[in-house]
Amino acid sequence: MSKRIFIGLLAGTLLLPGCTLYTKPEVNTPVPPEVFKVTVDAEKFKALNNRWWENFNNSQLNALVEKALENNMNYQVAIKNIDIAQTYVLQNMTLMFPQLGVDYELSRNKNILNVGNSFTSAPELTGNNSIINLQTLTATVNYEIDAWNQVHNAVDQAKADKDTSEGNANIFRLTLISSVVTTYFQIMALNENISHYEKQYAAAFEIAELTEVQYRSGLVDDALVYTAKNNAETILSSLKTAQKQQQVYLYTLAYLLGEYPEEYTPTVEGKLSDLKFDALVPQAIPSNMLAVRPDIQASFSSILSFGYIEKQNIANFLPSLSLSGTYGYANNTLAKLINQSNVLWNFGLSALQTVIDYPALYSQWKRSQIQYEAAILTYKNTLINAYTEVDAALVTYKQDTKVLESNERQLYNDKELLSIAKAQYSAGLTNYIDYLTNDINWLQGNINLTSQQLSVTQDIVQVYKTLGLGTEDEEEHG
Repeated sequence: MSKRIFIGLLAGTLLLPGCTLYTKPEVNTPVPPEVFKVTVDAEKFKALNNRWWENFNNSQLNALVEKALENNMNYQVAIKNIDIAQTYVLQNMTLMFPQLGVDYELSRNKNILNVGNSFTSAPELTGNNSIINLQTLTATVNYEIDAWNQVHNAVDQAKADKDTSEGNANIFRLTLISSVVTTYFQIMALNENISHYEKQYAAAFEIAELTEVQYRSGLVDDALVYTAKNNAETILSSLKTAQKQQQVYLYTLAYLLGEYPEEYTPTVEGKLSDLKFDALVPQAIPSNMLAVRPDIQASFSSILSFGYIEKQNIANFLPSLSLSGTYGYANNTLAKLINQSNVLWNFGLSALQTVIDYPALYSQWKRSQIQYEAAILTYKNTLINAYTEVDAALVTYKQDTKVLESNERQLYNDKELLSIAKAQYSAGLTNYIDYLTNDINWLQGNINLTSQQLSVTQDIVQVYKTLGLGTEDEEEHG
């Protein structure tokens, strides 16, 4: 098909009623499942609200989240990107209105035509080879007729890009909030475990000393001495690792809050055991909650943006229509410039059709069409990924909760064994080393329980994050 025939058919199609240039891009969104695959066992639970971190009932945590949202540099940059996107909306909206201008020009001209000057009746400006010092003052107006809705599509594209920027900012907002909450509880867990490790090491060190005394008395062989010392060193290594992690997470939290680690050391108080894990995640969550997920919103806005770009590129095949006019004065003397006899004016309608640049126009249109189709695929993939993440978060929370219940039973057993060992030692039925060994086992049970409580807490945070809760100015969901 020749270029001329193609353009003619395209123009004829676009001029039909209900033309694609004047409508919103069509998006055939998939129909997602109504419920998530995984449910949890929960007889009572708190409402799923947008400020979900407040469900932990920790005023210190709430204050840290607010501080991070106010001071974190990366989040502030994301907010600035929304403001930048808004400027493009305003910039494109100005194209809907006429462009006005004022022009003053001073020029020296040689009148090579034997005609009278059309701007003035001064006799010195007529005749052959006259040298003219010409001054003009004109007001101009230009208006490009938006016959193919190109300007409106550009405005709508800019608005869609702004919505995408808002979605991206909310993605970072959710990540920031989740990181602050997770880091806070990691520090809390490490605070508890460091205390347990210190007590463990003290008991293990005492066992090593007692074993060495027994060895010197000929009661045990040297293998037990080295075993006891290795046990103490293993616990000491775990203690040092926990202390290192504690410092790293404190530095991380300071960074998330927009502070230098050298100048800010946040304090973390409380215990994970004080949390009521069974009341933080509901039994059944409606899948329509995913509508608030910012990555889904941003992905959908991206479809609209590329759709509007495609419409603009289609309009490039059609002639551009514009109105222009000029009104002003011209004379060789500034003092006589503003005079009715020196008036000049013109107005007209112009139509411009590009014919040489067809390959470039076709490439632009084809590229935008492919980008539009790719954006739809990305949106569908984002939607599937959202369901996958929520189901994974729910099943992880569900299974980790069962492990937590097992850890609680184990700790209860360790506590009972410690009580028995203490009673036996007090009655002289066993030695002090046996009592200390049971004490170490009980402390290890506390460490295991705290670590599992941290895992469940992180699972809860992940559930809230994957649901898209935590975006700005959203209503609560019950």
